[in-house]
Amino acid sequence: MLSQISRQRANMDLWDSDKDGRIVKTLRRYDDPIWEFSFPVALEVFNYDPASAVTPRD
Repeated sequence: MLSQISRQRANMDLWDSDKDGRIVKTLRRYDDPIWEFSFPVALEVFNYDPASAVTPRD
């Protein structure tokens, strides 16, 4: 049996780097705040510095 996938929409703002054009930050505003997160806004910050990388915890 296939599960039905709920598709939600979000308004998204993107910030890119003046230096190299990479995405440095995104801000998503969801119509349904409980779909993916327990709040209606998600902020993602990207860090491309390999010296700051760490192994994820289990």
